[in-house]
Amino acid sequence: MKQSKKLVICCVIAPFIALSAGCKKTPADPAKQGADAPTVIAEFDGGKLTAEDLNYAIPHLAPMVQQQLQDPAQKEQLVSKVAEFMALASAAREKGYDKDPETKAMIDFYINQILAQTYFTKEIEPQVAKVAVSDEEVKKYYDENKAEFSSGKMKARHILVDTEEEARALHAKVVAAPDTFSTVAKEKSKCPSSANGGNLDWFDRGQMAPEFESVAFALNKGQISEPFQSRFGWHIVIADDKTEVDATPFEEVKEGIKQKMLAEKKEKISEDTVEALKKQKNFVLHKDKLDKVGVQKTPEVPPMPPAPPAGQ
Repeated sequence: MKQSKKLVICCVIAPFIALSAGCKKTPADPAKQGADAPTVIAEFDGGKLTAEDLNYAIPHLAPMVQQQLQDPAQKEQLVSKVAEFMALASAAREKGYDKDPETKAMIDFYINQILAQTYFTKEIEPQVAKVAVSDEEVKKYYDENKAEFSSGKMKARHILVDTEEEARALHAKVVAAPDTFSTVAKEKSKCPSSANGGNLDWFDRGQMAPEFESVAFALNKGQISEPFQSRFGWHIVIADDKTEVDATPFEEVKEGIKQKMLAEKKEKISEDTVEALKKQKNFVLHKDKLDKVGVQKTPEVPPMPPAPPAGQ
């Protein structure tokens, strides 16, 4: 139980680990010996831990852990453990372990995470915070996507293949001869429904993947869709039958639409800003080298000693 508890503590204080980077001992500044002087909570040969350092890190803890800090005993345990980590880090530097390639790679990894989050907070979040969605935009979205706010069900068949090229070739075939849709689905579709000619039977709104549903429910009875892509592959859908219920009144869904559009706008600004930065930094991802990631080093095994001569 004791060991388990220590592991939990180690996980909880991960945001504090960066504090150890600043644990080099520096002489006291006489000008800061007054009321503005840092409050030293713990010290050791090689460094010290201040309340100010801890207070910078605490907001990055999980809310549950922050709540636990209200308990004096748990607070003491946490602060003590952070100081212990800093003392151990100081001893590691004295041994030169911070120069070890694997250790340095881990340090750089966590520093980059912290710096990236800081950049996002200071440079990107202020832009995202300015995003707004007008009532006119919300109404326009509602009018153009009324089917999204209608309940209903439909019966459909579909063909699922891997490539756009194949999907377009099959689309031309079934549009020219709609009666062959089930036969083509049975022969070419990679969906399990192919055994039944691509028949998906009746399904309700919200039951299928959004990218599939938005196309399917926009079809009229008997209509065949253009080829379209989902995370499963390329689809062709034919609407065999459908029932619709009038759309929910605008005022009842207005706020939900607004929040959805706001989230999408914020995400786009965030993504566009990051993409612009990557372009500015000449960012290149070498996808042909990804097979090198996740490869574990195999420890060297000494060769087996030679077998003793026969008869010994």
